[in-house]
Amino acid sequence: MKVNELQNVDGFIKSNLKLSPEVNLRLTIDSRKIDGFSAFLALKGERFDGHDFISKAIELGVTNVILDRADVYEEVINTYPQVAFILVEDSLKYLQESSKYKIEKFKSRGGKVFALTGSNGKTTNKEMMSFIATKLLSGGVASTRGNFNNHIGVPLTIHQEINNETKFAIIEMGTSFPGEIEFLAELVNPHFGYITNIGLAHIEFLKSQEGIFEEKTALYRNIKKNKGSFFVNTSDEFLKRLSNEQYCIDCKNMNVEHQTILESYNLENLNMMAFIACEIFGQNEKVLKIASEFKMPKMNRSEWIKVGSKELFLDAYNANPSSMEKAVVEFSKQKPLKDSIYILGDMNELGEFAKSEHNRIAKLLNSLGVKDAIFIGRYAGFYDEAFAGTSHKYDSMEEFNQHAPEVLNSFRYIFLKASRSLQFEKILDIKDRL
Repeated sequence: MKVNELQNVDGFIKSNLKLSPEVNLRLTIDSRKIDGFSAFLALKGERFDGHDFISKAIELGVTNVILDRADVYEEVINTYPQVAFILVEDSLKYLQESSKYKIEKFKSRGGKVFALTGSNGKTTNKEMMSFIATKLLSGGVASTRGNFNNHIGVPLTIHQEINNETKFAIIEMGTSFPGEIEFLAELVNPHFGYITNIGLAHIEFLKSQEGIFEEKTALYRNIKKNKGSFFVNTSDEFLKRLSNEQYCIDCKNMNVEHQTILESYNLENLNMMAFIACEIFGQNEKVLKIASEFKMPKMNRSEWIKVGSKELFLDAYNANPSSMEKAVVEFSKQKPLKDSIYILGDMNELGEFAKSEHNRIAKLLNSLGVKDAIFIGRYAGFYDEAFAGTSHKYDSMEEFNQHAPEVLNSFRYIFLKASRSLQFEKILDIKDRL
């Protein structure tokens, strides 16, 4: 997408200069990260207003600025006459509409889009598909960075990751509130779609698993409307309802052989992505070989860390009841209980289900025979009241780290999982004392 095409996007009002047809549009909303970007979009957020950082962006070299405040526009066109300023009706809507314009152009030249969502495992599955597709296509693959998966992150992914060399785009979609997946699906209109599972993530706002199912399956309804291909994880009790629906393909186990992925749920993820890659690209034998070479990236997700003779399983990125259940069960299969301690933190966004779900996970620990546990965060008491073994409670990771060495040095295997807000990766700050 060229900078001059900005005037073709809904919401464009005017520009002080003729927009260049030679410059590729690469857009950012972060004035601290201008290098390599041709345009800065001033977006007003809860804590900051991007219009306050226009001068900084220009000082760092940006030559095109998109803004929606007419008063600021009249001021800056006189102060910086060499910069192209684009006045729009609403910066956020313009970000979204311009990304839709760009991805439609990408598809019109033969580009394909795979979108995925789900209660947990989205980013891991995305990384797996990206690895397989990149190797298979010898490059030309764009994918969501980190967790840029919401109404701002998806448009930024499209603007920042898709370029003239891109052949295949992988878009991760997240949700917290009803209607978000429908909006993102309409923005992207992917050719292929997949939902990892239907768990209890964001149940505070989506009210029930049925509500979560309804929200997530907006991706399927979009695929159906556009006559694409939707891949069904039939191991999920909710998703298997889609098994016989139009445009649905049931995923099958590809029996990928892998030496370093220890968790059965991540091996299942890899098999799902391998199956989908085979369906999209063919070349089954090559896909299976590539999948067997995949290495889990270090993202504080399902990461095994060796510290001397100790082994830590760290999943500090996110936690909800379904992902917590899978992780503790898998860890109990992998490591002996007598040498293990389980450190669990809050599972957020559960609303009225917070107490019952933390209680339930503690009872799961009991059923697995877990004897030693540490609970951290504002819901630590909910875990503790239902746990039958020896336990300690801490309000925060900082408080726990003060006592961590004396506690953890009694164990060889250490399980750590919590929602992102707990910042469980801070355990690595004291690894030299373990």
